[in-house]
Amino acid sequence: MQRVLARRLKGLVPESQTGLERLIDKKRASYDLQVELDRKKQEHAMKMRQFKARAEELEQMNLDNQKEVVSKDKFIRDNCNKRQRYEESLMSEEVALAGKQVELNDLIAEMEKLKQHEVEIKTKLQAALPYKKYLDSVFERSPEIVSGSAQSEVQGIVNKYNTLKEWRGTLQVRLVRSKRELMRLRDSMSVYDESSTNSVVEIDYQIKRIAQEQEASFKEFGRERHLQKRCPTSSAIKPEKPL
Repeated sequence: MQRVLARRLKGLVPESQTGLERLIDKKRASYDLQVELDRKKQEHAMKMRQFKARAEELEQMNLDNQKEVVSKDKFIRDNCNKRQRYEESLMSEEVALAGKQVELNDLIAEMEKLKQHEVEIKTKLQAALPYKKYLDSVFERSPEIVSGSAQSEVQGIVNKYNTLKEWRGTLQVRLVRSKRELMRLRDSMSVYDESSTNSVVEIDYQIKRIAQEQEASFKEFGRERHLQKRCPTSSAIKPEKPL
């Protein structure tokens, strides 16, 4: 066995080197290989620690993103519920608006009728005024001979005219109030439309942003895991056994 090893060593080292020098060279080469191996192991261990820390960081980021998705989902559901309440309120406002519009149209029609009736009463009143003046003069001269029917008829026309004037004032007040209420309802609908549009835009933006962040996090985590799998588990360089 020693002769075989001697022949092998004789073919590997120069003839001028002694056995001790060859042994020293072998030891030096083995030491250098061991140092290089230790360095590779340290580098590998450092990379593994870095990969592990990065993986933990990405897992934490993924967990944070999931928590954010849950919170944003609650925010979106709350906004959807709020939007539904707004829509229900809008529907009730639209029903009320339609009712006010019908009431306003009825008041306008009634106002037109009263105006027409007022014109007729004025015409009758103007036609009856000369008779009233005549009856007043006759009554002043001889009240006992004047029948009360003509005077009461004229007075009835006057009273009716005054009543119509009062009704006209009341209807005008109701008409103004109805117009104000109609304007308020229209303003409320306009404000709701703008608010609803802004809420929908904000919800769509939040959903898109969360999806993009989660996708980017998953891609980054996948790249890190891929690099970690490609990294060799051992960079060992086997040293030659010293003689």
